Amino acid sequence: MILAVACSLSLLAPVPAMADWAVAQAAPGGKPFVQRFRSISWARDITLEACRKQYQNCKVIASGAGGCLAIATTGSKWGVGKAGSKQRAHAAALKACDALGAGPCRVEDDFCGQ
Repeated sequence: MILAVACSLSLLAPVPAMADWAVAQAAPGGKPFVQRFRSISWARDITLEACRKQYQNCKVIASGAGGCLAIATTGSKWGVGKAGSKQRAHAAALKACDALGAGPCRVEDDFCGQ
C-alpha cells in the first residue's frame, strides 16, 4: 500500500520545464538548429542529430541552462547571440549576422530560459 501511494505521488510531481537548450550549426552563417530539453546534454545530442541529418561538420556553438538566445538572419545567413537579457541577445545576434556581410539582418527568433 505504501509503495502504491509513493508511486501515485511520483506521478503528480511537477515535470521540469524544458529550460536547457543548445544550438548547432554546420558552418558560421549556416542555418542554426535549436533544441530545448530537460538537460543540456540531451539538448546538445538532439540538436547535433537534427543538424547532421542535413549537413556535415555540425557542431554545438552555444548551450545553456538559462539566459537568452536570439537568432538573426538575412534570409540566407544566420547569426546567433547568447546573453543574460533578450535585448543583449538580440544585439549579439545582429552583430554576428552583420559580420557575415550578407546583407541586412533582422532578428528572426528568440527565447529566454529560466
